[in-house]
Amino acid sequence: MVYGLEVYAANGAKVIEASSRVTRSFGSGTTSNITHGSYVDISVTGMTSGDDWQVFSTPNNAPNSLSGRSHDTQRYSGYFRVSNNMGVTSSFDYIVIRSG
Repeated sequence: MVYGLEVYAANGAKVIEASSRVTRSFGSGTTSNITHGSYVDISVTGMTSGDDWQVFSTPNNAPNSLSGRSHDTQRYSGYFRVSNNMGVTSSFDYIVIRSG
């Protein structure tokens, strides 16, 4: 016998079943200002570099050019790193989620 949560929509359609993979938020926030060519590490208890963890970040002061995309977020065990290569100083908003 299978145990787990099942969720149904108002029309009776099954939305979530025992085998569904769902995500949950593990935190969000804003980094301190990061100068061009630098990075900030943010600690997250229990985090691994595995694909079940995701970090989404967006700059708060991106230049109005293609350089606005020149930032990176990398996952490690226990933390993630936000790097800034946009040519301007900016803080970054971030969201950390885990699936499974």
